Amino acid sequence: MNGTYSKLTPTVLNIGSSSHRNAILAPRPQIFYGRETESRLVLDIVLGHHSSRVAILGPPGIGKTSVALCLLHEPAVKVYYGQRRYFVSCDGTVGPTTLMFTIAECLGIKSSSPKSIPSKVTSFLAASPAIIVLDNLESCWGDPERRADVETDLGMLSDIDNLTMIVTLRGTERPAGVRWTSPLLPPLEPLSPQAALQVFYTISDIRDDDPDLPALMQRLGH
Repeated sequence: MNGTYSKLTPTVLNIGSSSHRNAILAPRPQIFYGRETESRLVLDIVLGHHSSRVAILGPPGIGKTSVALCLLHEPAVKVYYGQRRYFVSCDGTVGPTTLMFTIAECLGIKSSSPKSIPSKVTSFLAASPAIIVLDNLESCWGDPERRADVETDLGMLSDIDNLTMIVTLRGTERPAGVRWTSPLLPPLEPLSPQAALQVFYTISDIRDDDPDLPALMQRLGH
């Protein structure tokens, strides 16, 4: 992977109170090479449409999460959205209707009535311009038995006028029920040989002039 990140640490929010606090946002990846073109395209889409819906696609470990996190830390995004920038890991979602509950847990939204969670989440996100990243969405959407429920939740989020929604997803298919913003971002390709070498030099103690390194990078598909 061409970036490193830490998991979010949720902060408790009490819906209806005046003391909302943002969940702690993971830092910008420190190891990030070779994704300038894709990062610029995503940024242009988000800045051009303040209610964008963007899917960052590609195989495992290609850098989807890193691209999304770098977007959240772009100066222009920070200026526009301020503290309303959210990163939600979907890795732990279980059951057929847990996407909204996963988002609620990250935002610290609690309710005595589980049925009210979706409306509380949408109300919170609709209060003012916000941007949310749903990372590793395939963890719930990839299950055929859960797909329709996840797409229903995504549709509810897409109906929020001032919300920008970014999803990272393994593969090349986008969820139905969402009007994805054009131009559609093509799936991420492997890094260039030079960028792959930069990543490898950064995370290893191999000498830059190791004669076997180019062959290793080629075998690993960069």
